[in-house]
Amino acid sequence: MARLTIDFHGETLPAKRVICPRCDGSGVHDPEGYGDGLDARDFEGDEQFLEDYLSGAHDVQCSECKGANVVIVVNLDECTAKQRDYYHECKAAEAQDWAEREGERRAGC
Repeated sequence: MARLTIDFHGETLPAKRVICPRCDGSGVHDPEGYGDGLDARDFEGDEQFLEDYLSGAHDVQCSECKGANVVIVVNLDECTAKQRDYYHECKAAEAQDWAEREGERRAGC
């Protein structure tokens, strides 16, 4: 059987399948506009909305796994030391880029 790999920032690294962290393997989730979920106030006075929500009528296909229930991620256990270093350097750079963009967004840029 062929070994599973993933292209990570131009490098081919060992990979593995894991349960999708976005939908917890269900293949669906709330629409993006629901943010971090809803609370009781969102359902006040609208029993039909509550019923529809609880039945999954508003669910959409998972934006991360596209309904496959699993995603492919880097398998750090199978990486060489050089590959692990590369992975961590890229992740640190991504985190710094995100922090800079978030700071600019909060400053109104």
